[in-house]
Amino acid sequence: MTESPVRLTAVVVCRNEQRNVARCLRSLLAATRLVEGETEVVLVDSASTDATVETALGFPVRVVELGESWPLSPAAGRFHGSLAARGEFVFFIDGDMIVDPGWLPRALAAFAKDPRLAGVTGIERQIYVEGGAHVGGRENPYNFPDHEAPARVLPGAALFRRSALEAVGSFDPFLASEEEAELCYRLAKAGFALRSLPTPMVEHLSPPRRSLSEMRRRVRGRLYRGIGQVLRRSLSTGLFIDHALRLRVFISFGLFLTLGSLALLAWPLAGTAGPFLAWCLALAALAALLAVRKRSLGEAAISLAILAAIAFEAGRGFLAPLPAREMYPRDVRVREGRRAAGAREPR
Repeated sequence: MTESPVRLTAVVVCRNEQRNVARCLRSLLAATRLVEGETEVVLVDSASTDATVETALGFPVRVVELGESWPLSPAAGRFHGSLAARGEFVFFIDGDMIVDPGWLPRALAAFAKDPRLAGVTGIERQIYVEGGAHVGGRENPYNFPDHEAPARVLPGAALFRRSALEAVGSFDPFLASEEEAELCYRLAKAGFALRSLPTPMVEHLSPPRRSLSEMRRRVRGRLYRGIGQVLRRSLSTGLFIDHALRLRVFISFGLFLTLGSLALLAWPLAGTAGPFLAWCLALAALAALLAVRKRSLGEAAISLAILAAIAFEAGRGFLAPLPAREMYPRDVRVREGRRAAGAREPR
């Protein structure tokens, strides 16, 4: 007796999401019940130190655990999620997201219209959380149009055709961030299409994006370093110019900081402070322009600090060699959730 083919695999990427994972899985399981055909849920955990895995095992999911000593990142979770998936389509989300119940049937219907379609995404609603309290949010942060449209890059929550992922080698597990854009550019180069749908997809609980505390978190997590890693990786994929154009703001600011450093070093050698003073005037003009646009000198200072952190970390990412995708460890630990169908879900 042969197994029924799996139509959809939902992959949840997690690290230390004890507070959110039960809510995420409840919403996801409810959404998969509206899908015609066999479905499965895979949770990929990046060596959580809290009760994320224990909580997830209370649900009918398969848990894939990555090694604590491995290079860990959301990209590694997506890479191993795609390896574990058996479905014709793979839906990726993060553990701090809540899925809209009507999203999956609408997204799957889009693939029937176009065999070249590799991936679709929808409208995300960001809810900013700080210290357990909601402190704001943003509707449609990726500015997708209010109609179905081609997309250049799909964000972290997206539905992919598994055969398309396999055709281009899936996600790059060694990237600290930017793995979605790097994958989508390879898909486009291979002739696949990507689209956005004007349909609610997920609510995303996240820290406020433009804050010094979030900047420090991203520096500690090496997330900004992924920008430079993508540029380095694209040297071998023929997509360097494409990514350089996409990331031109960060590259330009990095070059600007480099010029300032060179001007400061040249000061004692040339015996004049002219070049460095000119650079300082340019920095002041940039700060003034940002203050006018943001209507806040404090917000302008935060923006400059974030740009400087991105430029420094991206430079480190670009200079460090990256192993081939195939070298990422494969010896994961796999466990099945033990909750019987119909049993009471954990709260």
